[in-house]
Amino acid sequence: MHPYRRIRIFSYSHPLGLNLKLPDSIGIRISSEGLVTLYPNRGAVVTVLSVREVEEIYELRQLLEGEALRRHFPRLSEQELDAAALMLEQMALTSDSESWGKLDRQFQALLHGALSGTRLHDLIRSLRVHVDRYAHLYGLAMAHRTQFEAQHWELLTALRAGNIEHAVHIQRQQLGDTAAMLTAAMKEREQRR
Repeated sequence: MHPYRRIRIFSYSHPLGLNLKLPDSIGIRISSEGLVTLYPNRGAVVTVLSVREVEEIYELRQLLEGEALRRHFPRLSEQELDAAALMLEQMALTSDSESWGKLDRQFQALLHGALSGTRLHDLIRSLRVHVDRYAHLYGLAMAHRTQFEAQHWELLTALRAGNIEHAVHIQRQQLGDTAAMLTAAMKEREQRR
């Protein structure tokens, strides 16, 4: 969803000419997550985050994802670490951003896996949803994939060595780097307008 784009949530036309009504709960849910602003009888507009809001989201993610990693670390099995390594190998072979992003989300989900269904997990997911669309819009994954993949491998190596605090440090650094790259791209785009 691109910022400022106007979208229709509650109805859409079917290719056969049928006008289908989507449940109100879909519009309400994505509105409650802050992804869109609803306008009665007019549809919705994709919410735009400011540079400061993006910085704040990444600061929160650094805190919450570090805690999630600490909580899940004792439960991570060798099989899960092997699966994470396989995901990283697949990421290195992927040439499109959508597939790379999907593997990245799976890698992150594996690191926080045991927390699924908790409030901490839900908060992280919500924050990630807000900024992922911007990272995709600005093409960060593919532009900086070498750096991101190297950081992922370093994180995995720290986990295999049992060094959770180093792993948390790497994760925080990666999130900080991503925030800096994304906000720089946002500022550059604003200056061109």
